[in-house]
Parts: sequence; C-alpha cells; structure tokens
Amino acid sequence: MKLNSEAISEREAFQKLVELSPDAIAIHFEGKIIYINEACKRLMEAEKKEDLIGKPVLSFVHKNFQNFVKERIGKLLEGKVLKSLVEEIFITLRRREIFVEVAASPIPYQGKRAILVVFRDITQKKKNEDKNSHLSQLLKVIHSIDQIFLLEKRVNILADKICENLKKVKNYGFVLISKVEEKNIKNISFYSNEDFLNKTEEEKFIKSLYLFLEKPKTFSEKIPFKEESLKEWNELCKKMNFKSFFITPIYMEKKLWGILNIYSYREFFEKEEILFLEDVSRDFGTKLEFEKIKEEERRTKIELKISEEKLKAMVSALDDLVFAFDLKGNFTFFYANKKENLLYPPEFFLGKNFRDILPSHTVEKIESTFKKVLSGEFAEFEYWLEFNGKVRWYSTKLSPYYFKNKIIGVIAVVRDITEKVEFETEKFDYLNKIQSTLEATVMALANAVEMRDATTYGHQARTAKLACEIAKKMGLPPDKIQGLKLASHIHDVGKIGIPSEILAKPGKLLPIEVEMIKTHAQKGYEILKGINFPWPVQEIVLQHSEHIDGSGYPRGLKEKQILIEAKILAVADAIDAMSSHRPYRPAFPLSEVMKEIKELSGKWYDKKVVEVALELLNSGFKWY
Repeated sequence: MKLNSEAISEREAFQKLVELSPDAIAIHFEGKIIYINEACKRLMEAEKKEDLIGKPVLSFVHKNFQNFVKERIGKLLEGKVLKSLVEEIFITLRRREIFVEVAASPIPYQGKRAILVVFRDITQKKKNEDKNSHLSQLLKVIHSIDQIFLLEKRVNILADKICENLKKVKNYGFVLISKVEEKNIKNISFYSNEDFLNKTEEEKFIKSLYLFLEKPKTFSEKIPFKEESLKEWNELCKKMNFKSFFITPIYMEKKLWGILNIYSYREFFEKEEILFLEDVSRDFGTKLEFEKIKEEERRTKIELKISEEKLKAMVSALDDLVFAFDLKGNFTFFYANKKENLLYPPEFFLGKNFRDILPSHTVEKIESTFKKVLSGEFAEFEYWLEFNGKVRWYSTKLSPYYFKNKIIGVIAVVRDITEKVEFETEKFDYLNKIQSTLEATVMALANAVEMRDATTYGHQARTAKLACEIAKKMGLPPDKIQGLKLASHIHDVGKIGIPSEILAKPGKLLPIEVEMIKTHAQKGYEILKGINFPWPVQEIVLQHSEHIDGSGYPRGLKEKQILIEAKILAVADAIDAMSSHRPYRPAFPLSEVMKEIKELSGKWYDKKVVEVALELLNSGFKWY
C-alpha cells in the first residue's frame, strides 16, 4: 500500500512538471492527440485543451511536411532511433503557420506504443535567419552594382546591369527601371523570372507607376493593393505569386528622372532592405549627374578652345597684352603682338597662377579686384614690375570672361604706360616745385601784413590752423583743405592798403574808418588776382567777410553764393579775433566767444560750420 502511494505521488509530480514545462508537449496514439500541456495549448492557439484532444495529429502539420512526419511516425512506432531535433511547420487552430523545432520518442501506452512530442516555436528565429540570408544576398548584389557604377558610362546599359544584378536576389521576381519624361513613364530596363510576361502584362506593371507620380517618394506595400484602378494589376501579381512591391524615385539634379520598382515573393520589404535599395537609387542618380557633368566638360573644352581661337583673332590687332585666368587665377590664355612685351617666354605663364608669378604688391591689387570681377563687375588699376633693373608701369583692365552666359574666369588687358608715368612723374615734381614756391610767396605776404600790424601778429596762422581742423571734421577733401589753408594765411592781405594808424587805433573807429577796414577783402582780392593759384584762393579771401543772411561785405552774398571754404574761414576768423587781445578791448573768454558764435549761427555763419566748430572747441582743441 505504501509503494502504491509513492508511485501515485511520483506520477503526480511528473505530471505537474510536464504541465509547467515552457516547451509544448503532446502525446498522440494511433494518429490522434491524447494529451497536451498548457504550453502546447497556448502555442497552438487553443482556448481549451479539449479543442486539440482527439484531433488527428497530421491535421496540424503543413502539407509540405506531411510525408516527412508520416515517415518519422512509422519509424518511431517500429522502435527506431531518429535524429533528436528536426524542424517542421505546424498549423495552429487559427490557421497560422509556425516554424517549430521538434523532438519525438516512443512511449509505452496500453500495451502498445504512443509517441511523445516535445516542440518549441522557432518562427522568429527562422524569420531572422531568412532576413539575414536575404539581406546578405542583397548586399553582395549591391557590391557588384557599385563596381558597375565605377565602370559603366552608358545610361541604358547601366540600367540593364542594375536590374540584371538585382534580379539575382532569390526573392525578387521582377525588377524595373523606368524613366519619367514630362509625366510620361518610359520603360528602360526590366528583368523578370516570369517567362510568360508579355508586352500587355509589362504595360500593366508600368501603368501602376502613374499613381506614384502624384507623390513621388519611397514606399513598399503588400499585394494586393487597395486601389480599385489596380484590379488587373492585383490579379497579375497574384498570378505571379508576388506578395509585396517596392518603389523609389531616382533623382538627377534634384529633379525626378525615373523610378526603381521591385516585386518580391516575400510578404514585405525589410527596413534595412529599403535603405539599401534607396542607396542604389541615389547612387544611380549621382552617376547620371556625374556622367552628365563629364559630357558637359568634354563639350565645354571643345567649345572653349573655339572661343579662345575667336578671342585670339579679336585681339590680334591690339598692341596690348591680353591674358585670361580661370576662376582660381590660373593663366589659361595669353596674347602678345610682340613676344618681347611679355618679359618672359610664353610657356612661362601657362598652367601657373598669377599669385606665383607676380610680386606681392601687384598680387594684392589683383586680389582686391578679382572677386568683384568674378561677380560681374569691371575693374582697372595700375601696377609696376622691376625687370632687369628697370621699373616698368602697366595699366590693367579686368573684365569677366563669359562663356555660355556664365562667368568662367577673368580677362586682363594690360598696357605698358611706363612713358606716360615717367612724364606724369616729371610733371608732378615740377608742379610740386611751383606749389612750394607759391606757398613760400603766400607766407611772405602773410608776414608782410603782420609786420604792419603787430597787434594781430599770429592771427592769420592761428585762423588757418582752426579752419583746416574744422574742414577735416566736415570731411572736405585734402585738395580743398590745402586751398583753404593758403587762403587763411593771407585772408587779411588787403590790410596792406589800409593806414597802420587805423589798424592799430586803440579807441573806437569812426564810420569812415570802419568803411576803410571793410575794403580789405576787396583789396586782398585785387592783390592776389594776378597769381595763378590751383585753388580759388582769391575768391575765398574776397568772401570771408560775407554773411549767410546777406549782411556781410563786400558784395552782400547769401548762403548758396558763398564758397564752403569762405564759410569755414569766416567762423575760424571770428573765433580767433574775439579770443585775441586788441588795443581797443581785452580778449573775450572762450565761453562768451562760443555763445556769440552760436547766437549768430544761421544769420552770419553757416549752421553746420558752427556746429562742428563748437564740437571741436568743447573737445578741448587748442589752435593758439
């Protein structure tokens, strides 16, 4: 009784162990299932064990494995030892196919043999293996295509070879490359496993691509497709056992050039697979662009050669030197009517960059204008070169070098201006000497005036310093400032014609004496008018006592009639005069001087000149 109880206990423990097993376990006897555990119920998608108990075991085996399983069962019932693990496909109660790894062995049952089956789901493992195998095969094909991209140049042949190689992928049934021309699709190349694919069927496949043109982008779908207009296409795909299709655009220069289309026997395209195929599409587009560029370059070289010959013919009558540079500054063309004008032999230039040949001071000038010319502007400058100990000067005009309405470089027309520069230099030196003499004469006149009136000694020089500083702040050009400087130094030269007793009189002047003083501007003009100044010195001296409102002298000129130099001189003259001691009054404080000038701004004095003068004085400028 004790032994019987122990046996029952061991059987219950074994049954519990079988029930808790993660592997599916089933027992079938005489072709029917008599036992399953919980794992088997779940794997076979049964709601309860009774759904499987009593069912024929072969009803759950895929048709492709029926004979294989029957043979194994026969051998097991004969007591033969078989391979421990085999792979099969089972059909669940929901008619879903699953890959399983199976171990089976005979067990005694009711004096006969039953078969114990232990199996586990390896569907995902098989899918991963299938995926890896598929992608591995695809990668090998793509590697072959990469070699084709390097070697093949002709578009149609290239498309053929791409399709031919992609068709080597076991699961691909149909590969097509089509070209899109103004929303029309033209087949370029296709490869198919289906020998019965005729022209009509081919056109059905191409027709399906027109839907893609509405929104050209990469996508893949299972077949059949839901679009009603593709009913015939769906039937054709079913006939050929195609389960999914893939489509991706081929772009050339950012425009839709064509389409890569693939039909597969697999139910879907893997994510990695899609990325690989998109790379093929992109590489194909890049190859098209590259070959187009190469063809354009070949044509351009021929046309450019013709263009250069035309350019040479056009400049053959010129005495100037003509050079052409590419976008980087390399010499591409030269012409010299006289070869000796080149200074160097012709072969010295070609293939070299101007930066490597010309001295740094010349390179800097070219660099500063080169980019402007490449943007479509024109430029002109002068430079010098030292050759065999002699300096030669050149004038250079740079212009854009157009080819097919596109700037491809720069043309430089170079003229030897050495003789002109030497003449201008001599002329400049001569004028400098004249100007120095003129300035010395002016200073002599200024000294002569101040020797007659010791009370105003230094007034003209101080006025000149202040006037020039105001002019600089106002932005007058150096040439005008030079004329203003000379005029300021002799603005009172007319006082030579006024009796010294009046000039140095300590008391108040009589009206007639005031009128005599007012004649100094006109007298200054008369003294200076015979001198050929390169500036309007005489007119500045004549106008320096005029007022903006017309109340000045000698001619009562108003604002627009008065030279800017005279307006500046009037303010500087007044500031220095009021700030200086006179026999008939002491010097005014600078604050009162500034107040007076400000009050007369817009009446006697120009507003802008007064504004700049006051800013200068407030900044602490010393002119005395």
